[in-house]
Amino acid sequence: MESRDDSAASSGGRAAVSGPPVRIEFWDGSAVPASRGGGPTFLVRSPRAVAHILHAPGQLGLGRAYVSGELEVDDLDALI
Repeated sequence: MESRDDSAASSGGRAAVSGPPVRIEFWDGSAVPASRGGGPTFLVRSPRAVAHILHAPGQLGLGRAYVSGELEVDDLDALI
């Protein structure tokens, strides 16, 4: 029997980003590790954050997700 991984990290996060310099944690507890240690961590609180990013790729989508509270960054200074 095949095992199936329905976590957010496996279904969309890993396909969308290859080796991000930040750690990404999803609402379901799954995570994509940072390609380099010590980078900031993005906390994706819900699928709505992913929708913001996909509908408006780049800074606009990230900004919308962040302002709406659906995306958090543990160290904003390190990100900038």
